[in-house]
Amino acid sequence: MSNPGGRRNGPVKLRLTVLCAKNLVKKDFFRLPDPFAKVVVDGSGQCHSTDTVKNTLDPKWNQHYDLYYFEISCHRR
Repeated sequence: MSNPGGRRNGPVKLRLTVLCAKNLVKKDFFRLPDPFAKVVVDGSGQCHSTDTVKNTLDPKWNQHYDLYYFEISCHRR
């Protein structure tokens, strides 16, 4: 069967790559932070966190996450 309008059925996958952060703010005078990044997709229950990188203001993660969403179609009458 053809797919009218080119729309997909089911979830759509989005690949997200968290590369790095640069020049983070140092909040503690005596030590460097242990940063991580958190990705949350509103309303979907999807939540991912990168690994923690110890003692740096310039963390590098290069971590990949597959996120899924469902296209919601609205029909006007």
